[in-house]
Amino acid sequence: MRKVAGAIQKIQIGIGMFFLSVFLVAVLIQIITRYLKIAVIWTDDVAMYAFAWSVFMGGGAMVFPKSHFAFEFLSLSLKGWKKEALGIIISLLMMVFAVAMLVYGMQAVRVFWNHNWISIPSMKMGYTWMCVPIAGATMTIYLISHVVDHILVLAGKGVPE
Repeated sequence: MRKVAGAIQKIQIGIGMFFLSVFLVAVLIQIITRYLKIAVIWTDDVAMYAFAWSVFMGGGAMVFPKSHFAFEFLSLSLKGWKKEALGIIISLLMMVFAVAMLVYGMQAVRVFWNHNWISIPSMKMGYTWMCVPIAGATMTIYLISHVVDHILVLAGKGVPE
């Protein structure tokens, strides 16, 4: 499970980096064209939606190495089975949020699928919203991996590398 989740995370980071690059290029084009007084209306939408994709892909990918925002006071003070139990509880609570992102993100994709971008009418808004359920699905996979790891530690089998 850990290897599959790690492979998914690498792909997700690559997608996030791609969209961050698209965002930066769009912003550079905006800066240059505004300085030259040339109207390029599509760069606003491309920059905004690429940034959303990069944030959701990056945020989702950071769940796997547990690099997301966390209060560690309690977990640092616990040892043994209590620490593992807390890890399971935290992962399950986060999973509720991740599954909600997946379910409601899929609903948003369906609702906005046939809406078009204003500046690029051939582009569907559904593609823009797909980052939400993808992030929810990958976060769920990573969190299941964490729960399995905690259970293996509790069972005395250690965490597989």
